[in-house]
Amino acid sequence: MLFSQILIWIPLVHQVSLINVLYAAIMDGIFWFGYTAAINPYLALIPEIAKRLEDRVKLTTFQAFFSQISLVIGGVIVPLLLAALGFVKTAVVLGIIGFTVMVSLLLLIKERPPEEKKIATSMGMYRALLLTF
Repeated sequence: MLFSQILIWIPLVHQVSLINVLYAAIMDGIFWFGYTAAINPYLALIPEIAKRLEDRVKLTTFQAFFSQISLVIGGVIVPLLLAALGFVKTAVVLGIIGFTVMVSLLLLIKERPPEEKKIATSMGMYRALLLTF
C-alpha cells in the first residue's frame, strides 16, 4: 500500500499519456488490494478484542467516529501538506503515518489461542445455504 500510494504520484511519462493512465490504474489496483489485505484481518480481530456484543457495538462505533474525524482532519491538513510539500512528499508523510499505525496494531494486539471446544461442524450444502440466508 505504502509504495503504490507514493508511486502513483510519480508518473512514468511527464506529459499526457495512455501509459500514465495504465500505470495509475495498476498502482490504484495494488493500493486497494493492499488495503483489503490489511483491513480485513484488522476487522476480523474485532471479536478477539471485544467478546460481548455490546462491546463490539461500542468498538465499531468508536471506529466509525474516528474514521469520520480523520476524514475531516484529512480535508483540512492534507491540502496544507500538499501546498507545502507537493504530492510525492505528502504521500510519503501520510504513508509513514498510516504504516506506523497499522504495524503498531500488529505488534500490540495478540489473538487469543483457540478454545478447546470444536470450532467447526460439518453440515450438508442445503443446511449451510439455509443458515447463510
